[in-house]
Order: sequence, then structure tokens, then C-alpha cells
Amino acid sequence: KWTCVEMMIKMNNPATAYNGELRIWQDGKEVGYWGPGFPNGHWVKDSWYNDPSDAPFQGFRWRTDARLNINYLWIEFYDDKSPAGASHYIKYANLVIARKYIGPIKKSVPASFTEDR
Repeated sequence: KWTCVEMMIKMNNPATAYNGELRIWQDGKEVGYWGPGFPNGHWVKDSWYNDPSDAPFQGFRWRTDARLNINYLWIEFYDDKSPAGASHYIKYANLVIARKYIGPIKKSVPASFTEDR
């Protein structure tokens, strides 16, 4: 299945502040947005859980030095949906780095494409 995943990272400024942001879209639909004061919720290990009765999110402190910005991108995947014995290999077709939201690529899938390829 073709899936478009996009993310926006806003660096904290100044470097000492917790005002960085992270926004995620999947197939053009926003699926997460975290910044200083939103949403309300809590962390459990490495996962955030929205909960209106909890305190608001503090914001991200992506950097601790004003001279540092994003200087690398590490692409990983996690596939816990494939059945046992099936390939958990994820293929990447396009990688785009931009300064503004561009949305999913409007592209037709060739008739010869099959899921088991």
C-alpha cells in the first residue's frame, strides 16, 4: 500500500525554550500536532496519550545550542501490522525536504504494480 507521511518540525527559539513543534500528516490528513500548550495529555515511555484532563504539552526542546539546526534525517520504520511470516520490509519511493507543506504527490499507480512485489 502506498502511504504518504509528512512531518513538520519547528525548532525551539531561543535554544533554552520548550517551544518547538511537531506536526504529522498521513495521506494528507493531519494525525498529530504537538507544541507549547497543546494538546493536553501525558507520556508513557516513548508514547504520548491525549487526555483533556491532563496538563498541556510543554513543547519540544529540539536543540540546546542556538547555532544548531536540523543537520541530518534518520529514516526508520516500524511495522507491527504484517502477519507472521510476511515481509516487514518497507520501501521508500520518494523523499522530499521542503520549507512548507506540499501535500501528497498526485500520482497514478502503474497497472503492473502488485502488493507482493
